[in-house]
Amino acid sequence: MIRSFLAVLIGIVVCGLVVGVVETLNLQWHPAPAGMDFHDPAQVAAHVARLPATAFAVVLAAWTLGSFAGGATAARISRSWPRTCALLVGVFMLAGVAYNIVMFPHPPWMSALGLLLPLPAALRGGHLAQGSAR
Repeated sequence: MIRSFLAVLIGIVVCGLVVGVVETLNLQWHPAPAGMDFHDPAQVAAHVARLPATAFAVVLAAWTLGSFAGGATAARISRSWPRTCALLVGVFMLAGVAYNIVMFPHPPWMSALGLLLPLPAALRGGHLAQGSAR
């Protein structure tokens, strides 16, 4: 039980690290204007409205890759419940995506794919990790 809990926790950390790295690269490619206040929803909305579709695609890729890597990590660590642990990492990412969609404006295609991809990506990562553990 403790191992499964740690597997999910470590999977979530890995997921967050992957998302953070990819989104940091995205900020290098599409920087925010100097002096932008990220706590001002109007400024954030104005900046997001000017972003190209590629910037959204990179964020979507970050969410998907993070779910995949986190699910794989959780499944690899867990002995008793690898699929469940991978799924829980995907659920955590899905909650984060839903929060992000509510807080910031996104194109409809990104919102839809952002809600559809994390669970299958986490499960696929978990499945592949189980195969490599045998």
